[in-house]
Amino acid sequence: TCVNNVAQKCRRRGDATRRGKVPPKSARAGDEDPLARDIARAKQCHAWVSELVSTLVMSIYPGAPFERRCTALDLLNGVAESWMSADGVADAAGIDETDLNDDLRIARDLLTSPYVMCTNKACTDMLLGALVDSWEKLRVTAFALLRRHPSPLAGLETPALLEARLTWAMDLLHSPRLRESDAGALLIRLLIRKYAYDMRWDIQLSPTIKVTPPKADGTPRADVGAHVLESMCDLLAHDIALAEADVMKACRQSLAHGAILLTRYAIQEINFVTEKTDALKAALRRMMALMTRATELALGFISQPDALGATAEEVKFESGGFDDDMDDDVADDDTMDDDTTDGCDLAPRAQIITTACWLTVKEISLLTGEVTGATATADMLSLDALKSAGERLFNVLFTVKHTGAMEKTRIGTTALCARLMRSNDAALNMLPQQWLDELVTQLRRPGQGVRDRVRRSAGLPYAFMSILLAEPRGQTRAALERVLPQLLDVAAAPDGSESENIPRVHAFNVIRVIFADRDLSVETTAHAARGLEVCIRAFSSPAWETRNAATLAFASLLTKVCGCMNISPRRIRDGYVSSRREVSVVEFFQRFPSLHAYLLEELATATSMMTAESSMSVSSVHPSLYPTLALLSRLTPSSSSCDNEGNDAHAAINVKLSPSAFIPSVLTCASAKYLAVRAAAARALRPLVPPTEVAAHIASVLSPLSDAHEPPRIGCNTAHGALLCVHELLIEACCSSSSSSAMMWDVVRAASNGLTACAKTAATVRVPLISAAWLRCAEATALIANTFLVNTDARDALGDDGTFHELVLMMWQCSAPVLSAHAEHHPGASEWNKAAAGIRVRIALSCDSAYREYRYGRLCKTHDEWFGDDIGDVTEAIIDALGANTPYEYRAQAYKALFHGGDHLPIADETKEFVRNALQHEERHSVIRRAIRVVTEWALGMSEDGDHHLLFWRVVLDITVNNINERVRSEGMCCLARLCAAQLRIDAVETVSSGRLNGFVRMILDGCDPSASSEKRKAAVQALSSSKLLDFVQGDRVEDEATGALAVDLWRCMLMLIEDEDVDIREIASETASSAIESVRSGAQSEEVLRAIFQHVHTNFAQFEVAMAFMVDLAKGLSYTRSQFDHILARSTNIRRLFDKEADNAHAEPLFLAQLAAKQMHASCDAKTAQCALDEVMETLTNMKDALEAFANRDSRWVGGVTAHEDCFVPIANALIGAWAFEARIGNDDNERRERLQALYTALSPFVAPALRVLMRVGDDVFADDVFASVSPCFLV
Repeated sequence: TCVNNVAQKCRRRGDATRRGKVPPKSARAGDEDPLARDIARAKQCHAWVSELVSTLVMSIYPGAPFERRCTALDLLNGVAESWMSADGVADAAGIDETDLNDDLRIARDLLTSPYVMCTNKACTDMLLGALVDSWEKLRVTAFALLRRHPSPLAGLETPALLEARLTWAMDLLHSPRLRESDAGALLIRLLIRKYAYDMRWDIQLSPTIKVTPPKADGTPRADVGAHVLESMCDLLAHDIALAEADVMKACRQSLAHGAILLTRYAIQEINFVTEKTDALKAALRRMMALMTRATELALGFISQPDALGATAEEVKFESGGFDDDMDDDVADDDTMDDDTTDGCDLAPRAQIITTACWLTVKEISLLTGEVTGATATADMLSLDALKSAGERLFNVLFTVKHTGAMEKTRIGTTALCARLMRSNDAALNMLPQQWLDELVTQLRRPGQGVRDRVRRSAGLPYAFMSILLAEPRGQTRAALERVLPQLLDVAAAPDGSESENIPRVHAFNVIRVIFADRDLSVETTAHAARGLEVCIRAFSSPAWETRNAATLAFASLLTKVCGCMNISPRRIRDGYVSSRREVSVVEFFQRFPSLHAYLLEELATATSMMTAESSMSVSSVHPSLYPTLALLSRLTPSSSSCDNEGNDAHAAINVKLSPSAFIPSVLTCASAKYLAVRAAAARALRPLVPPTEVAAHIASVLSPLSDAHEPPRIGCNTAHGALLCVHELLIEACCSSSSSSAMMWDVVRAASNGLTACAKTAATVRVPLISAAWLRCAEATALIANTFLVNTDARDALGDDGTFHELVLMMWQCSAPVLSAHAEHHPGASEWNKAAAGIRVRIALSCDSAYREYRYGRLCKTHDEWFGDDIGDVTEAIIDALGANTPYEYRAQAYKALFHGGDHLPIADETKEFVRNALQHEERHSVIRRAIRVVTEWALGMSEDGDHHLLFWRVVLDITVNNINERVRSEGMCCLARLCAAQLRIDAVETVSSGRLNGFVRMILDGCDPSASSEKRKAAVQALSSSKLLDFVQGDRVEDEATGALAVDLWRCMLMLIEDEDVDIREIASETASSAIESVRSGAQSEEVLRAIFQHVHTNFAQFEVAMAFMVDLAKGLSYTRSQFDHILARSTNIRRLFDKEADNAHAEPLFLAQLAAKQMHASCDAKTAQCALDEVMETLTNMKDALEAFANRDSRWVGGVTAHEDCFVPIANALIGAWAFEARIGNDDNERRERLQALYTALSPFVAPALRVLMRVGDDVFADDVFASVSPCFLV
């Protein structure tokens, strides 16, 4: 903006001077120019933007990372958009160049866009390369930028050149892979825009490509759209005819997908309002007819029964499948018997055909929606055409079973229906409603079989949604209000035969999709209550398919009415985090009052059935029990204030809809025979009890379990269910945000009294599940006391309470390892081991079960005052819990509790020695991993005068090297890092010089490999960060070659990790490197860190041979023989296997590292090393030159030539950068090598892209007026 303002001032003053209104500058030479400073600043800004444009152009080099290319293209678009509007203002007055004065010349120069220099052939080719990239965002951004280029595009000025480019683009268009076909379609769309519309050239794409310049009179602007659409129809007709003659050959070219995709893009260039002609209408009619032919052709292959429910990768040719629909000459082809690959090694034949047909059908559906939407205002399609298009789309939905095809067809159908609903024509407006009625009829039609249920009723839900989503927003959705009650009626129909039940299955599948849709969430709320009732009733259906569909619909409704199930918001470990989508139980029944009576009735029926069958020794569960309990458990408790607020009428409603009515039935379910029912009932009880009544309910539930009853009057199932209920209530009390200290005191006292009274029953019963539940209840009680009762009065009152003291001692006694033998071979033994071991260790460490900073000792003045001598020796207790004679679940949980709290208290040497010995003999991976984690937590706190570090180092290193479990090895690597840091703190010199770290560093280097698993790479970066090795290997501490090699290996690891594909790994690596290099600020961008690393390595380790070798190898790149580079040239194409994956690390940039290394070598490299390296580079360049010289079609292989392909560009660029760096260091008298290099440059120059020729210049001025004028060989740095 500032540049434009200054330029406009200069233009106005220059124009006034030319007209004589202002004296010329020469006449007022003695006066100071008031615009001089502004002009100087504007020129600086203009020059800076020009420099930026040059840098951005080089940043889109072939093979650049996605983020770099995308950012560069976005910025170039910004420059082009901000300056293009000002171009030509300086010449608006029609003044000749000779008549321009100084002011007008300045204005012209400032108003000339810096992007203009990017419109030459070299830059255009680079942008065209980005246009055919595999990343969709890059393609779209490059397309938007190329549209700003003047017509014709540079390098495509003649019909012959345009035909060659169109031929190459058609090859891309006919690729069976969507990435290439979309790139080809975008490229052809660009060329049609530039040449057909802007220059009125006639472009013919089929049967042969032919470009004809315009005649003298030219093609009228209104007829261009018709000519383009007719050309698209010719191409589509040609592809359809090929498929009808030879389906296999056509499917290798993606059948008609490419032509239809191109047609969809071409439609977007047509203005149907201004170009509304009879020829365009005729072309539209022809296109709609061709789309119908293509649909019928493709559906014939993907609607076969053998292909139902299969993905493209799974489809195989089988008898009676695809072969039956092929022409005889194709089916009789001998090659058809081989279903492995096709002739071009593309994919198995069935996959080729299936993929091509699916893509064709999907694209036809999208094109239909595009056409109907684009022609809505022009009214160019008749009623019959629109009706036929809709029927064709619905036919696709009823035929295809492929989810992607159905989703795209749904999008096209929604666009069509939206266009019809907006129409003022009553006949058009009624079509969606007619189709909706036909869908209901289709859903209810008799005689349906199992094939109609494939993939959740296949396209039927998509068909309904395509109409419902087409209704305008903000208005009453009449179609939804009409059809949803009908669907619920069908779903609520009584059971019948299998064919009679299929409409119910369809209805449930449609209901599931409707209730799950966000756009319809408000309108469907009114029907949610009935939907839940219908789903719960359907759980009683004898037909499995009905129950299954009802389950899926119920899950969708449950999410809608209760919100998403958050990630354990009430877990003790995580604390309480409220969710906006949580629904309280009172709020739920106020929103859906009819569900209160219905759920209460269903629950009463289920419990009465369970009670009656229990007395008859019959075991079954009422079908509605689980969904009812599941719904209740998803709600949250309501405070008493919420229950009683408002007037008397509101209070009466609250009493009528009180959640407490469910409590008796839920408690009855808690004593059920099945564990799953008891657990579900306990979860359902939690929201029904308000916080103020938790203490009373705990006392009531625990009362029947009291040891005062001799023997206990309840069974094991009832006892276990009661304890589960108490545990859920305790967790809810702990998480409740409305609980006061007084309420918590009542809860702790009630739970302590009740649990102490039933302790004997829980400890002596031979059911481990009961004992485990008692232990968890007791620990939850202690947690509440420890977390909430922290004031002096509460602490003193609790300390005086002998019941709570007794409860804690009972927890200690009932979790003894010796009791694991009694639990062995009994159901629930694993659960008891996990509960007992954790409690045992946490009490021994006086550490809370969830938060490290809280301890049981917090409730009293000292640990000894609380426990006295009742616990005994803590060290012995911990060792007993970790003993090999205990079950592995007990040991694993003990280790887990130990690493969660063991670093806060001094750990005895006996415990450490025991753990070290146990590690050498342990066989269970889970136990080993947790034991190593314990050692990791201990590492930094170990005594500096002992030998624990070294002893543990040997044990953990042996496990990390030899264990077959990757998680164990990763944990071992992190542990070794902590031990390494501790040893460096004690005696760094001895630790490094001993050589014991070499294996550890090699382990990290192996873990940094990009092909390693994510867990292994994350362990490597954490190990590198925790070991503090980078802080040690600084310049003055590295004195010998061995230590220098260690340092270089560590920085190699860091380079790979900063270039990792995982953003978390990159962040940790960058932060670690920043902390080791003083000149880098914390949180620096990764490129800044990489630059600092190379500078740091060169400054501190350049004297070591290994460091120089590392830099030299990066700078010169890989060496290639002639045959190796021939192979690279051969694969520099868009031809891939059908399901080949692209490189998934979009962040790595080897050329950037090469330039950083080359910059260091260019500044300081000894002559001998430079000469050897330059000889290797020249040998590689010679091999590349020979391969390129002999390679056929090198100019037409890729846009801009084969060297513009990323597979070919990067190795050539790396070699040229290395040659530039080493040539400067070979010595002034080594003219022979310089001459050889210059001769090699001269021979190689004609075969490479302009961006590569930039790297070969040696002081010449051939790029002075080009965008590459200021580009350095190290253009990224």
